[in-house]
Amino acid sequence: MFTTRRAITTVVGAALVALTVSACSSDASQAGTESADFVYFAAGAYTEEYEQLIDRSLFSTYTEQTGGQVTIQKGDCGINALAQQVEANNVTASVFVFCSTAEKAMAAEQGLLQKIDPKVVPTNLVEDDHVDEYGIDFGAWTMGLAYDGDVYPTAPTSIGDFFDTDKFPGKRCVSNFPMYAGVFEAALLHDGVAAADIYPLDLDRAYAQLDRIKDDILFFANTAEGGQNLLTKQCGLLLTSAGDTKIMQAQNPDRNIQFVQKDGVDAYAAIGIPKGAPNPTAANAYLKSIIENRDGLKKMLIGVAGPAVLLKDPIPVPDELKDWSGVLTGDGFFPMDERWYMDNLGEISERWNTWLVG
Repeated sequence: MFTTRRAITTVVGAALVALTVSACSSDASQAGTESADFVYFAAGAYTEEYEQLIDRSLFSTYTEQTGGQVTIQKGDCGINALAQQVEANNVTASVFVFCSTAEKAMAAEQGLLQKIDPKVVPTNLVEDDHVDEYGIDFGAWTMGLAYDGDVYPTAPTSIGDFFDTDKFPGKRCVSNFPMYAGVFEAALLHDGVAAADIYPLDLDRAYAQLDRIKDDILFFANTAEGGQNLLTKQCGLLLTSAGDTKIMQAQNPDRNIQFVQKDGVDAYAAIGIPKGAPNPTAANAYLKSIIENRDGLKKMLIGVAGPAVLLKDPIPVPDELKDWSGVLTGDGFFPMDERWYMDNLGEISERWNTWLVG
């Protein structure tokens, strides 16, 4: 949910690109002569729409409170870039948003993070399972199946329907980067594997399904491209996040874009403060700001159909999300084994790239 139950966006193999998202003055300081400005690293490369949402809901409040300016850097999922920066003593971001909780945990294990300041950050407000001494989960997200209701009047009912070319003929879209894309899970569900038995992923069995429909798949490089493919009817089915689908619906109210409300993959992104961060004071102040910003968290909830921070006193679900009850309750969805992905990243990437060009 990003996105979303993470509007996490699909990863782009991009170099770090600085983007100023707050135009407020950086002259104001948080404490005496110490600037409240900081750099926010977004792994997974946020979409422009998600940047705008987080800017007007969370960044703007932080700026109002501190005068600090937030600058976004974008990059790939994983911890390699962070590890290189820490080793070189050249860390550029003070807030690091990981694509998964497993990435944050691995970064902490490798000494790449510093502890958050419990005197500043109100960790007692966050659900116990979604906070630790190295940061907080940020963005509950659901990876599932979006579809064009005008193309398929009979609605798909499972993420596994992505592989049902008899009932749902035509092109279907998926990221050309398989990490967290839901494509392996969808393949195994379609092949009869129970959700409880999905992990560890049987890649041989998943690739047998992928081989079968490869000619029907249109691959995309980033979330915006995938959504555009659905909107231009280049494909009728799209593996994407609930949050990105919610944003697409809001921007295209004349289109019948739907999201399967059960049988997808739940996961979480996470925020930490890198070891050697240039401004950890501002980073802790930002964590405090977003945890306490209930109005901003409500805007995020409405925008991506998923909580940004999982609070002990959760934000009430507004009427605007009545059509998203399945995603919000999580009924029928199963948790992603994020650590399995991290532990097998090399094998997954190598095999996928070979298959793509094979």
